[in-house]
Amino acid sequence: MGTDLFRGVFAEWLVTLKREAGNDDDVMYQIEPDEEAKGDHERFLAAFKRYLRYDEVKVLELYAEWSARDKHFAEVSAHIEGVRCVRQDPWECTLSFICSQNNNIKRITALLETVRTEVSAFMRIPLVRLCDL
Repeated sequence: MGTDLFRGVFAEWLVTLKREAGNDDDVMYQIEPDEEAKGDHERFLAAFKRYLRYDEVKVLELYAEWSARDKHFAEVSAHIEGVRCVRQDPWECTLSFICSQNNNIKRITALLETVRTEVSAFMRIPLVRLCDL
């Protein structure tokens, strides 16, 4: 989907996140199914912020602390973004941990994709042209 467009399932919504090139401060989102009710967007935002621990964890402060304590992190963190301390569902966290043991990232991703495909419920989603986002 490109480096600035991300799509995935969160709770009951298919979520598309879009970041404008050169703008790291704002992220646009689209949720499906979208009942076009303001309440659904408010519910999504509250759940998504809770998952990201948006108001609890100050990522930039953690980066500064980790960089002060770890020379390697200080070097690497200048080139990466997106570390979050998420409030992951306990079952999701346990499953991710089990899959991560003695595996590399490519294999972990494939294992979790298989689990999602075999276990998850289907969602009816309208087709969306990416140019509409």
